[in-house]
Amino acid sequence: MKFNITDKELTKIMKNLVILCDTREKDNQSIISFFENKGIKYSCCALNHGDYSAMLPKGSIEGIDRDIYFTNDIVIENKKDIDELCGNLADKASRLKSEFAHLNKNNTKYFIFVRDGLYFKHLYNEEYRSKYKTNSLRARLKSICAEYKTQIVPIPKEYMAQEIHETIHYEVRNILKRELEVL
Repeated sequence: MKFNITDKELTKIMKNLVILCDTREKDNQSIISFFENKGIKYSCCALNHGDYSAMLPKGSIEGIDRDIYFTNDIVIENKKDIDELCGNLADKASRLKSEFAHLNKNNTKYFIFVRDGLYFKHLYNEEYRSKYKTNSLRARLKSICAEYKTQIVPIPKEYMAQEIHETIHYEVRNILKRELEVL
């Protein structure tokens, strides 16, 4: 079913957006504080995939009387640094690949945000604790991104919360524009 809405109505709908934060996410107090300081709605709950996603509470869209979840549409995984990312590749590779395959099956847009403003410097100069050599690690990361349609996005720590919010906001907005036919 398609709805015709105006850009103004879409803006009003987006004001109801709630960022979902996984309850298992560690070290996210700065992100939560940012949301609180900026008046960004959020809710902590167990997410099946990733650390952040979104929902619209029932009544956000006229005629739809239920919550709308975007947990199969947009997911952000938050990694502390290259070492945590490498640890996931080494320790949990089969679980990670299974999760990526599931997300691809649902056409979920999946981002891995790495809190490291010097990510490429650290990656290319092998400034990390992992046993991976830089060429092997870069090849593995590029391969995962290509195979599973995933994006690895390095972000300085001080901009992480804003990037999480803006990425989710605009991904959901574009989903709604496509599904609701904005006039």
